[in-house]
Amino acid sequence: MNFRKLTAVVLVCLMALSMAACGGRPDSQVNIVPTMAETQAVTKAPETTAAPETTVAPETAAPETTAAPETTAAPETTAAPEPVKEAVRPVHVILDTVDQGVVDHSDPAVYRKMAEYQYMRIMLTDEDAEKYPELAKGLSDYSNQKDENRGEVISDLAAAYADAFASAGAEYMQDMYATSETDGYVVRADSNVVSVFLDNYQYWLGVHPDYMYGGVSFDTETGRELSIKDVVTDLEKFYDIVDEKLKDEYADIYEYMVDFNDYRHDLAHDDYSCVSWIIDNEGVTVFFNPYELGSYAMGAQIIKVYFDENPEVFNEKYLETLPSYVIPVERDIPVKVDVNGDGKREDVVLSYNSADEGEYYYTWVISDGRRSVEIDDWSYYEYTYIICKDGHYYVYLFETSDNDYSMLRVIDLATMDYDPDYCPNASLIGYDSQYEELENGYWRSNSAIAFTDPEEFELLQRVEVLGTKSGYRTYHAGRNGQPESSEDYLKLDTWSVLKALQPVKCKLVDEAGNVKGDAVIAEGTYLFFVRSDGENTADLQEVKKSLVTEEGNEWYTYMYCENMPDPDFGKDVYRIEVDQSDWPFLVNGVDESEVFAGIQYAG
Repeated sequence: MNFRKLTAVVLVCLMALSMAACGGRPDSQVNIVPTMAETQAVTKAPETTAAPETTVAPETAAPETTAAPETTAAPETTAAPEPVKEAVRPVHVILDTVDQGVVDHSDPAVYRKMAEYQYMRIMLTDEDAEKYPELAKGLSDYSNQKDENRGEVISDLAAAYADAFASAGAEYMQDMYATSETDGYVVRADSNVVSVFLDNYQYWLGVHPDYMYGGVSFDTETGRELSIKDVVTDLEKFYDIVDEKLKDEYADIYEYMVDFNDYRHDLAHDDYSCVSWIIDNEGVTVFFNPYELGSYAMGAQIIKVYFDENPEVFNEKYLETLPSYVIPVERDIPVKVDVNGDGKREDVVLSYNSADEGEYYYTWVISDGRRSVEIDDWSYYEYTYIICKDGHYYVYLFETSDNDYSMLRVIDLATMDYDPDYCPNASLIGYDSQYEELENGYWRSNSAIAFTDPEEFELLQRVEVLGTKSGYRTYHAGRNGQPESSEDYLKLDTWSVLKALQPVKCKLVDEAGNVKGDAVIAEGTYLFFVRSDGENTADLQEVKKSLVTEEGNEWYTYMYCENMPDPDFGKDVYRIEVDQSDWPFLVNGVDESEVFAGIQYAG
């Protein structure tokens, strides 16, 4: 599946079951519903036989009357079979982080940021937008409203900066700016509901910054933004459970909190419109942000009520989830999962250890309270997820190290173990990045498909074949949790173009990658990259010289194509094999740089 073209997964429908429910022999257990015509034919009473004319008879004899035949009883009609319920299907969501900043240009010698506003736009892949048009519209309306509010928020932030600058002065404000930043990730995305966690940080240059946890959820069928009342059908009992969990999980500060009965009464009075919450594949989480239940110093309280523990308080529709799903993990925030299948949930926590002072390398520690494992690759930062694969939990730890090199570690939470030799070059892929200089600042946007489906996701890796570039293909979580490729070839994501410096012997291949025969690429031909096996072969196709831009000097030549054409497998596709057993790499026994111009390696 090519997520870069914004396609999505369609699971196989239960057509066979539907057919079985609608057919079969009359003497089988399947109910047969007669047609209207058949029913009328059976139930219509036959005409009664007319009584014969009475003859004049002797006075003592009475004529015998002919009895009318009995009418045939209409057969009992049986109820139509209930339609087969469609299985829950994954939905693929794109999160777009929009960021706009205001810069003070009054002093050209000083770069001074005044304000920054960051928010999330939510959308579907093109294919899922066609399947769920109401959801696509609901997400678009939500995102457009954020766009419309951007100008007002930016203006208010800039005004807060100006006020602080006027009172505090330039020296004090040199590295300070007003900001409202919202990050987020998708916690659930299926044919029942899409829910996004939102983490908002605000600093209006007051005594301290503020932060708020929350989320937004949409019904997939209708596209309507959900309130907690749509998901929780018994809010009284739900908040009884929440109260008990607060007493247990925040026992050290519970007595200092506001009276919870008063608090929940206020929520009910406002029709629960002020509740901060999300729904994922295992339950509903409610957030009590600073100042809601206590002082700022007490921080936020986070409580999750699980489906399997209290199913009676939830709308049955939203209890139906996918068998495999993804749980995003943040540093130092516990995620409760049943790691060993004993029916009890443990707190899984990601933490880190710093390198020497002044260094920005870290090692990562995964712990469930009883056991822990340290990943000592010394990387700069990470993205971490827990994969639930058919009830078994694994950690996917994506690390980034020198030269932006990415690698993946997979930890089995049941054993808290991992294979130290398994460390493939892999990262989750972005989709699109844009940047624009504004008269008073900048605007940028970065979008990516959310990682929510362990049965189909794309990974990006570095490819070192005829130069350095990136390639991606579709994977699924295998039996041991490690990603298994669903495709033979990596699609290459590059603007790079090569030029044949001499005739090049090669193979012709078809769309499936099968070799069709031999070919020779003519000298002077410009070629773009189609795909690679990620090891020592690359498939190329000719591109028009008019589309190519050439740059360089006496030491190197760089060629690229901004409007790269899509591969056309109705035309020749050339396979180049590279001998990488020694340096320099060879093509047909010749230094590859003498065969092609435009080869560039990073690092």
